[in-house]
Amino acid sequence: MRASPSNSLVASLSSDSAFRVALVGIVLLAAMVRLHQLGADDLWTDETFSGFLALTPEWVSYLRIDNTPPLYYLVLRLWCGVASCGELGLRLPSALAGVAFVALVGVFFKQAFGRGAALAVALIAALSPVHVYYSQEARVYSILLTTLLLFLFLQWRVIHRKATTTHFVLLFITGVCALYLHYLSAIAIGAYALVCLVEKASGYRDIPGRYFVAVAAAFACFVPWALAGLLGSGSSSSELAWIAEYFEDKPLWQLPLRTLTTFLTGPELYYNEINLFLKRHADMDMPAVARAASALLTFLVLVLCLAVFGGFRGLSGDRRRALLESAAFVILPLLGLAVASLVVAPVYVAGRYDLIAFPGFLMLGGTIAGMAFDRAGALARPGAGAALGVLLVALVGAQAYKLINHRLTPPHSETVAAETAAAAGRLGDGDGLLVARQQAAQVWYYLHRLGYARVGGACIGPGKRFTCRLFPRDMEQAPASQERFTRMYDSPTPSFDIGYFVDDLAGDSNVVLMLDSVAYADRNLTIDRIAGGLMTSLLDAGWELQDIASDQNFLVFGGGER
Repeated sequence: MRASPSNSLVASLSSDSAFRVALVGIVLLAAMVRLHQLGADDLWTDETFSGFLALTPEWVSYLRIDNTPPLYYLVLRLWCGVASCGELGLRLPSALAGVAFVALVGVFFKQAFGRGAALAVALIAALSPVHVYYSQEARVYSILLTTLLLFLFLQWRVIHRKATTTHFVLLFITGVCALYLHYLSAIAIGAYALVCLVEKASGYRDIPGRYFVAVAAAFACFVPWALAGLLGSGSSSSELAWIAEYFEDKPLWQLPLRTLTTFLTGPELYYNEINLFLKRHADMDMPAVARAASALLTFLVLVLCLAVFGGFRGLSGDRRRALLESAAFVILPLLGLAVASLVVAPVYVAGRYDLIAFPGFLMLGGTIAGMAFDRAGALARPGAGAALGVLLVALVGAQAYKLINHRLTPPHSETVAAETAAAAGRLGDGDGLLVARQQAAQVWYYLHRLGYARVGGACIGPGKRFTCRLFPRDMEQAPASQERFTRMYDSPTPSFDIGYFVDDLAGDSNVVLMLDSVAYADRNLTIDRIAGGLMTSLLDAGWELQDIASDQNFLVFGGGER
């Protein structure tokens, strides 16, 4: 009698060597999709701010007014000390962390749920569009997800296996690292600890007391920084208005569905998640059939979850606990985000801050997959294995299609690097650069790439030193914020006092005024009212307009009597 295909698959996975070969193949696939075209897209605003903090000698002062703890920027500074800090170099730590995430899924889930479940979930993670995106972005999220998954792994290890003091120390260190990577990790780690506390209090599981000591110690180590961030003078300056705008036009009940769809199949244009997936995602053509397939897959996964929980009473005690644990690791962080959004400030953004629930989402998938691969499990019914196999193939296919669609879309290209280089090239020793752009951090980053270290109000570089300042002045204390700049447009009588800039210049200096846009046609100059006010201030101070670089978005003024 010949073995069925499903039995052959299970038999092949019974070998550790076969599992290792398969996992290595999946990890290599994860590396390929994360490293391919890693430096093709230009850096967008938040990435350039990461690069600026990785390069500027005054990075500590900027940490005080940023809305992210310091660990990621410290990692970048150490990395940029030995590697390139360009598009590829800045993103490489995130890409490597993304590959490590997939490998950790395989190792962790093999111990927790079995070989088959580990490979299935690792494959989904390897091709997850949302995870691939953040693995190719020079921001904290990819490293944060790997750290949270490692915390879950260590938590599982100290609860389910014989643990040594080393395991608890590693759990503590991982918790501290997660907290110092992002404030919202406190919600995720708090949710994990709450699950363990409920289990211990109810007598379901004997949780070692040292686990709670390690978690409490991690939070205690984070309290000083958290208090400094809340009480610091710049703590309210970070521009988060876009989150409020995002949150306002989306009913709360929709957000978990948006999260599930994003986790399963990636960003959906018709869900208006596009503002979170920048660079070439803005130009992607997502056919209606792809959107329909994503909605159908989300529905089928929900049906599967309901079917599993519908048979909850028929499960063994261990399976019930495992299912409730993994479900809580998804639900509680999302619930924490929702509560914080309603009570404190909007933070529930599908496809970004809800990523703190992504490791738990994979654990829930691993729990269900483990039940499916277990021949004695609740899902071992005629046709169930084939149906789950089809669903897995459909999920992988949908993810692969979106990744291919992304790769076929031309890379996103901006002109800030070229504009900054052109502006710096027009400046001599003692001249001045006044930047009146909402995204000024991009200019500072590219100036550093050109070799100009920005110290105080001066840029010091190859063979020259020139004054480089922001407008308005208080944006220099909060370069990540657009609030002060946009508020100028709402004011009926905005102030164009630039004495702080003029006083640093020599009498015969030239001034380059960098703007968001400059149009010059038929001898007519078109600039916005803020730029117009600054131009008038420079003319009144004795400078003369010498050149209009409309293709580079700046104006050049020559020194005169003042």
